[in-house]
Amino acid sequence: MPAQPRSGDDPDPVRAGADVAAVKARLREGARVRRAAIAPADRRRAGVGIRATVAELIGGLSGVGSVGLYAALPAEVDLDPLVAPLRAGGVVVAYPRVTGDRAMAFHAVDAPPAAPGPWGVREPAAGARTVERLDLVVVPGLAYDRDGGRLGHGAGFYDRWLAEHRPLAVGVCPEALLVDAVPVEAHDVRVDAVVTEHAVYPGADMPTYEYECLTNGHRFEVKQSFSDDPLQTCEVCGEPVRKVFSAAGIVFKGSGYYVTDTRKKPASSSKNGGGSETGGSKEKAAETTSSSTKSSTSDSSSGSSSSSTAD
Repeated sequence: MPAQPRSGDDPDPVRAGADVAAVKARLREGARVRRAAIAPADRRRAGVGIRATVAELIGGLSGVGSVGLYAALPAEVDLDPLVAPLRAGGVVVAYPRVTGDRAMAFHAVDAPPAAPGPWGVREPAAGARTVERLDLVVVPGLAYDRDGGRLGHGAGFYDRWLAEHRPLAVGVCPEALLVDAVPVEAHDVRVDAVVTEHAVYPGADMPTYEYECLTNGHRFEVKQSFSDDPLQTCEVCGEPVRKVFSAAGIVFKGSGYYVTDTRKKPASSSKNGGGSETGGSKEKAAETTSSSTKSSTSDSSSGSSSSSTAD
């Protein structure tokens, strides 16, 4: 079952007419205090659970061929253990690199980057191939709310990049860093889902997906939650449909939406009508990624409250 709502111990909730900058400052202060109070063992356990869920999400999504990760600071969820199993499953993995004033780009990597950049965050080498389009990006944050509202460090790197490229965005943070509500301004970009060690919370902004009838070619759009199963039949004739994939043409389906869901996955099938990926190869990537991640206990988080390039 998903985690129960918190009891409201966050700083002042967002109120109509409130000073957004002041509210965000109080939320950041409270999040840093709570983050520093997380015991190292709890931090490691949260990291293992979050990585396992992220791996399962990526493996269960149709059409994900490229994923953006981030180089974690000591207090953030370490995603480096995902690189090897993702690449083994045929997924292009990229990390961000600062390219200018509050600007960044993602570059393909064979292994987690080691050298720090100008902000003290590890970055890919300058000559690494730039990946212009990513199907999914895992986004760090100081805190999140359950509707996809993200509280960054204030630099704006991720908001700018996400607004321009519009991939499927998945936020990650320990359950202890969820807040009741993050103020969202015009320049802020919500993520499509938030992953904690206990649950996956679909964001409030429902994306629009396009479908095509396999019989008559009729195309239509439907608003669906991140957690909704793809449609199977045409709204006009009732014949099978396929999802038309674009940068946002991705949907999670099947068992495992919550970490506590232990139901067995169904056998591979290609009858869900969605794109050119075959179920067998994609499920094998999912199994490789998920099993490798679930066995990992490495998390470099130690409680530091350093700020990040990750806005």
